[in-house]
Amino acid sequence: MTVPALSAVLPSPAAWATLDIGLAPTGVVGHTPTIWYGEAVVLAVAAVLIGLTARDVLDGPDAAPSTGEIGHPREWLRPERLVDLVPVVATLALSVLVWTEPLDVWLWGVAVLFAGTLALAPLVHGRRLAARVPTERERRRLAAAGIDPDGSIRVVETARPTHRNGYSIGGPLSGAVGVSRAAVETLPPAQLGAVVAHERGHLAERHALVRSLVSAGWLFAGAAVITAVFSVTTPAATAALAAWLLGERAVAVLVGRATEYRADAYAARHTSPAAVADLLRTLDGGGHHSAADRLRGLLSPHPSFDRRIDAVESLSA
Repeated sequence: MTVPALSAVLPSPAAWATLDIGLAPTGVVGHTPTIWYGEAVVLAVAAVLIGLTARDVLDGPDAAPSTGEIGHPREWLRPERLVDLVPVVATLALSVLVWTEPLDVWLWGVAVLFAGTLALAPLVHGRRLAARVPTERERRRLAAAGIDPDGSIRVVETARPTHRNGYSIGGPLSGAVGVSRAAVETLPPAQLGAVVAHERGHLAERHALVRSLVSAGWLFAGAAVITAVFSVTTPAATAALAAWLLGERAVAVLVGRATEYRADAYAARHTSPAAVADLLRTLDGGGHHSAADRLRGLLSPHPSFDRRIDAVESLSA
């Protein structure tokens, strides 16, 4: 029996390129390795950015202390543990979209998933905090700082017991103010009042909502422009997509810094510029920072303490 040549049996390379086997993006004619490479780049960039978005939420010193039962199933079923899955689920969803849909479909999916992750970040952060009502001793300290202990004030137990910080707990439209236990116990009354006023400034001016809307606007506008210009993932489209995703992070940093300045100004109006400046100096810890700290500061949505102190002190000039 004569065995036909493989070239006579197997589809040609052009046929493989357009063959819909459920693995390559459907409806994309000429799905070449160049396109696969471009989509892999986009997926990698999006996954990294989602991971960075969740980094401070999931791994910072503000996270709730562990129960010590890391290997126990009940530990991973705690709500503050389950929210760790948000970036994982978002990244998996991105993978499915990028590898199964054409550009004009999966790009909008990336925009929606990324914007949704950003919008959920404040809620995820709130779930990660071990917030509780103040004890009687803590209520007295809050009252001494001029803070109504019966209001929406929560004390936060952190993984690092000496960590002093304040928190806006909740979503874009509502929330409560949280203060770490170390801040309640160790900050002078004026500085404790400044912490609470700063966080109330974030809530009063809906800064979480502002940040979410600006990022969503950037992502959706960029998706509309890119899908209008490109129909497949060419090298130029890959560059545009990377700039689109990285641009959102740059915009988010600028907006985040602007909201921090506004919250500082709000706190200065409701306490005093001196109290806010003193608080920032205390949190700065003497102003000695490593090269790694300075590098992280370039990408942080928080301005440097020096800049914030200068801005606050200018309010009293």
